[in-house]
Amino acid sequence: MNALLSLPSEMLDPDDIQINIWVSQVRDLAYDAEDCIDEFMQHFGEPQGQCFTGCLGRGIHRLRTLKSRHQIATEIQDLKIRAREIAERRSKYAVTSSSGGSYAKRDPRLPSLFVDQSKLVGIGGSMHELAEWFTKNNQLERGVVAIVGPGGMGKTTLAMTVYHSPILTSIVLGSQSLGLMRQRFQWRASVTVSQDFDVDNVLGNILRQVIQVDREHRATSGAERVQEEKYLEGREKWGTERLVSMLREQLQDKRYVIVLDDIWTVSAWESIKISLPENLCGSRIIVTTRIETVANYICSHAYDHIYRIQPLSEVESKELLFKRVFGHGSNYLPELELVSNAILKKCGGLPLAIVNVGGLLASNRYRTPLEWQRVLDSLGYELETSPTLEGMKQILTLSYNDLPSHLKNCFLYLSIFPGNYKIRRSILARRWVAEGIVGEVCGMSIEDVAESYFDQLVSRNVVQPVDIDIDGKVTACQVHDIMLEVIVSKAVEENFVSLVSDQRAASPHKTVRRLSVDSRVNREDGLASMNLSHVRSLTVFNYAEQLVASHFKLLRLLDVEGCKDLDDYHLMYICKMLQLKYLSIRNTEVSCLPEEIGELQYLETLDIRETNITSLPRGIVKLRHLKHLLAGRTYRALEGADKYLFRQPVQMPRRFRKMNNLQTLPPVEVSKSSAVLQELPYLYQLRKLVIYYRNEEDSAAPLRQTLEKLRRLRSLSLWSYQTSECRPIDISFLDGLSFSSGDLQNLQLCGYLFHLPSWVTSLSYVTKLTLCWTKLDSIGVLKELPSLLCLRLYYWSCYCDPLSLGCSGFARLKMLVINDELITKVEFGRGAARNLEKIKWVFLGRTMEDTYGIEGIAFLPNLKEIELGGIVGNYMHRVAVDAESHPNHPRVTVRGW
Repeated sequence: MNALLSLPSEMLDPDDIQINIWVSQVRDLAYDAEDCIDEFMQHFGEPQGQCFTGCLGRGIHRLRTLKSRHQIATEIQDLKIRAREIAERRSKYAVTSSSGGSYAKRDPRLPSLFVDQSKLVGIGGSMHELAEWFTKNNQLERGVVAIVGPGGMGKTTLAMTVYHSPILTSIVLGSQSLGLMRQRFQWRASVTVSQDFDVDNVLGNILRQVIQVDREHRATSGAERVQEEKYLEGREKWGTERLVSMLREQLQDKRYVIVLDDIWTVSAWESIKISLPENLCGSRIIVTTRIETVANYICSHAYDHIYRIQPLSEVESKELLFKRVFGHGSNYLPELELVSNAILKKCGGLPLAIVNVGGLLASNRYRTPLEWQRVLDSLGYELETSPTLEGMKQILTLSYNDLPSHLKNCFLYLSIFPGNYKIRRSILARRWVAEGIVGEVCGMSIEDVAESYFDQLVSRNVVQPVDIDIDGKVTACQVHDIMLEVIVSKAVEENFVSLVSDQRAASPHKTVRRLSVDSRVNREDGLASMNLSHVRSLTVFNYAEQLVASHFKLLRLLDVEGCKDLDDYHLMYICKMLQLKYLSIRNTEVSCLPEEIGELQYLETLDIRETNITSLPRGIVKLRHLKHLLAGRTYRALEGADKYLFRQPVQMPRRFRKMNNLQTLPPVEVSKSSAVLQELPYLYQLRKLVIYYRNEEDSAAPLRQTLEKLRRLRSLSLWSYQTSECRPIDISFLDGLSFSSGDLQNLQLCGYLFHLPSWVTSLSYVTKLTLCWTKLDSIGVLKELPSLLCLRLYYWSCYCDPLSLGCSGFARLKMLVINDELITKVEFGRGAARNLEKIKWVFLGRTMEDTYGIEGIAFLPNLKEIELGGIVGNYMHRVAVDAESHPNHPRVTVRGW
């Protein structure tokens, strides 16, 4: 059944009502089958607390569960009967899959191919940038520019505007010695490739356009034109090989420009590019694509160019909307200011959305704030029913249809979150795993598979990156409001998610599988008509009290983050949800976990961060499947620091070594008397560890021995402090550490070191290094770390003044953060830190003087930003002068703390 539901969308005719009903029945049957399996596992999967063993114990267990066995056996028989009936119904009514494209539809991209340039807004800057690329360095090699961005962003419009622009008929290469090179882009063609393209049709179309242009250049007679037309009539039967040969022959010595609109795959590019010769005539190819990886592949040469198209600004968005609604000569209506701003916020700078919603508003003759508000509130319904928005919906739905089956459910899952919600990468990946949306792949952990799926959604431009780490990894994303309306419609239609909010009524489906609630609802109100006994996933925003008090026997995921009405009392209900794999009560008023938490035997993620919980009960050690235990309140460790936060340590119970599947552990405090040092070595899967080390006699050696046994760590933070004064202490014992965690990527050290341990230089994969109170005599040993991207130097980190990064090394360093009163000057030599993009320097408790500063800015070819904090005095002017003389003109900002 799941295999059927994973079929590509083109295999099933979306306009066939019988197909849709039949697929819906199969989907419900598959869900009910999974529910039956879950009930079976709950009763018989892993019997707990049996006091008898052997035959007697098994006999007693069978007697106790006799009623449940009978009920489940009956359910299984009912499922078999339903499966037979659905199969017979398919045969009876001749429900068959589509031939894949037998139903005809208007190409929604057609209006973008022929644009009235007088109606365009915000395209001038993009045109200028592409024009610069066309003439760059008098380049003779065939160059490719890939315009990449989400659907509806205006890629096709931009490409065709450039294609029809006088730019291409006025640009002349500057070489005077080669007469041929002085020709303009006179041989040209534009084709739409799309998802289900036919390579012979595409090549034949290009050939026809090229021959037509060539005919115009040769001023052929009427008889010759008739002969050429007859010659081209038979091109459908030529085959790919002959078409490629003919096209290459036509373009071999020509300076041509070809537009390939809407390329979706690398294979599509490969099948077309072979027919476009790489001559030295200054030819250009313009490609549009929604997929980042495809653009990266296509633009593989240094002289190629990727243009990432950007949303319209607020001013441009408003201009486009009112031009679409009122035309050129109409006056702006002030009373529409507020509602138009809300509409534009919903459109999010997406030209396609602005134009289509503007058309919807223009078709309404009552141009009042009340009518416009009604359109805004009913936009989801309008997407389903309005012919005006049909084209926009088709274009946006293309991105969903193109997703492979393993990504479609991942994408639909995003409909759970409200508009403008920041979706965190790690949380989303864990949720996917808990709900079984992500499967295992050979050679990868299931968490790594989930994160790779997140990266694929980002690469396909179906989600918008919000937070990007220094290594380029997207750590949080959002879904465009208009795209969210599309996937919500799809998710509700397939009963994938049921949504209840102030803007959206309860789901039409009586049986609910995944429930997302974004309002203060009562069981008697929006949820009264819903059958909640089959709910597997419950996500609540704002108010959760009445929902948590319900009985969800099959619930796998419960996320009530930020619900302030939740307290300790409600945990008695949560601890009865025995199928839970994911539980988040983050940022609630809960202060204590009950012993019964240990009954949640399948729990894999427990998130209790930003609560009042400071110690964990003994019962938690029963959670043998737990992978991620996230706890502790967050505090800013250093004033003015760059997101340098620490979490309050959490007291772990004895014998937590039994939780040997743990990958993430909350911050723990270590001392000689602490049991933590005896328990940690048994956590073989541990990936992230934060330790607060107290200065107690003979506690250093056990800590060193413990760290030597943790071989899978990816992140290690060691904070040291004296018990009585809470100030840093000596951690030089680390020098004798035989550290062998080759996977370590993030290292934070806070305490007196005086010189870096020798093993630091062997950390080939460390990308982030933070030092605080280390009092180093030099940081020169760090220059050869091959993966180091970010270096943070905080209070008393080193006695190096000036701090010199030399004339080599730090090859990959992108970000340098300094918040150290001992450092008054930073010097860069020619050749050092050539990839450095950002310098962040905080001056606290002092004013910058003439003796302070950054020397060698001119030697940093990739520098983009300098951020200063604190009391900068006259130094701001000096930095601004240096930045202005730099080729990149890096941005200089001052931020106060």
